[in-house]
Amino acid sequence: MGRLSIIIPLAPNETQHEALLLSLPKEAEVILSQEATRAKSLNAGAEKATGEFLWFLHADSQVSQTALAKLNQALKNQPKNLLYFDLGFTDGSPLMKLNAWGANLRSRLFHNPFGDQGLCIKKTLFDELGGYPENVQYGEDNLFVIRAHKAGVDVSPVGATLTTSARKYINGGWFKTTLMHQYLWWKQRLSA
Repeated sequence: MGRLSIIIPLAPNETQHEALLLSLPKEAEVILSQEATRAKSLNAGAEKATGEFLWFLHADSQVSQTALAKLNQALKNQPKNLLYFDLGFTDGSPLMKLNAWGANLRSRLFHNPFGDQGLCIKKTLFDELGGYPENVQYGEDNLFVIRAHKAGVDVSPVGATLTTSARKYINGGWFKTTLMHQYLWWKQRLSA
């Protein structure tokens, strides 16, 4: 596997990435990026990256040794694919398990993972696809995956779970947040 650059976009005053950093491979290049929007942060991090592969992680992600091993294997076997992880939540409530199940079903049926599923792609391919669109208010990760599909890039699961925080569901309300995510996803998918 070529060198891995890990890009973590940060919101102002965000500190959750500190726990994540401890679980990342020591030999990887880690880039913390803070720009005006998430898309700009992701693209700025990618531009600075010197690794062969780019792995985009949310600051509240939790990475296991199993996930790292599976990613390493997937990069060897499928270096030209856009790779993603299954989604899990630190909150093990029935509602969040339902959300994880739905996200993983969506990813398998439509090959359409979201950014919190740890997208990983070869840097040269990322550049060819034009990076994340910066002219949108939301869903830059979804639009990037759609762009990859249109370019004929295979979107493949790594075969391991990436765990993330349920804080946006807790803060925004489970029903409202879930409904909004579904609405925005279908809206972008049908108009892209």
